[in-house]
Amino acid sequence: MREVIHVLGVPFDTLTLEQAAQKVQSFLEEKGQHIICTPNPEIVMEAQTDSELMNILKAADLVVPDGIGVVWASKYSEKKLTERVAGYDLVQKIFDDIKDTEHTVYFLGGAPGVSLAAAKKMQQKYPNLKIVG
Repeated sequence: MREVIHVLGVPFDTLTLEQAAQKVQSFLEEKGQHIICTPNPEIVMEAQTDSELMNILKAADLVVPDGIGVVWASKYSEKKLTERVAGYDLVQKIFDDIKDTEHTVYFLGGAPGVSLAAAKKMQQKYPNLKIVG
């Protein structure tokens, strides 16, 4: 059962970085797609007036706090978030976990050339990471 707390209506999973990485690993073993969101305080505030964003956050399979402000705000909930789980840190942990497996990654988005540059840097950092695009 998924345990979440709400900060201004946004549901956050009460997981540490290690637990979030394990959850992502379980997603990789399942069929289908999963939505993972890493909102910071600015995204939480934007969701207050952007119903489409709020609906995406509410529908996500995993939502982790990418900002100490979100963790701090959770102190007003019965259950508290124990740590910041930055999206970058989560991705680095996942890449490290899957670098020697058959799992693949694809870089998408950013200005022209940015995803290619990011892919090259990650290939250097994780030589066995299987990048497919």
